[in-house]
Amino acid sequence: MPNPKPTPLTMLQLLELYPHLRETELRERMGVERTVVREYVAALRGIGLVIEAEPLPGDETVYTLKPGKQLPPLMLRDAEVVAIVAALKFTQGLDTSANEGAANALAKFERFLPPRLVERIEDARQELENASPYDEDEDEDDYYDSASTPVNRHIATFTRAVQEHRQVWIRYYSWGNDEQTKRTIDPYGLVQQKSKWYAVGYCHLRQDLRVFRLDNILEARLRIKMFEPPLSFDSVGFVAASLEKVSGS
Repeated sequence: MPNPKPTPLTMLQLLELYPHLRETELRERMGVERTVVREYVAALRGIGLVIEAEPLPGDETVYTLKPGKQLPPLMLRDAEVVAIVAALKFTQGLDTSANEGAANALAKFERFLPPRLVERIEDARQELENASPYDEDEDEDDYYDSASTPVNRHIATFTRAVQEHRQVWIRYYSWGNDEQTKRTIDPYGLVQQKSKWYAVGYCHLRQDLRVFRLDNILEARLRIKMFEPPLSFDSVGFVAASLEKVSGS
């Protein structure tokens, strides 16, 4: 079956996925000539998107999608849709000022939601409910500020790292070996499974893909150095398979 012909939306998806893309990289990924790349850039600019073109030596150009007056059409992968819709469904049970906006956004998603994602979204929503720290039977004074816990700080660090495609340096404790290791990883995704949070990505120490439980991370620092994530990596599926392998061994 022939590959579908690339369109300006194909370029938009690449620009949303990678912070900076050279013109040669766009040509190679889409399989088009330079004139087509520039036509697509002009088309995206024509609908109000801000695309910066920075000339480089050697007749090269780097393209960057910048914030504009309006949000561009977001090209979301399955795992990203599952996370967003599950979170929107979860907020329906909360009394917040964002309820109306969340309900409107959810209605838009559900109108075009692929059937294959419905069960995954419901599973994710139930995990969010199970992970909620609130219990009506306990005194409010028994709770601490969850935003200050190490796991929540790590979630913030890895969320930013995944979005900006930046490496993370960590100090990790392995219970099985009772040892601490210092590692640099390229995080591809952040996944919650059974009330636990996991980061998945390429570990430079082991030179392979690894899954890291966030509550085993003793320290995490966002690095300046960036990386290119794979185009179609299923973080949720990889974490699930890794956990199943561990539980079955």
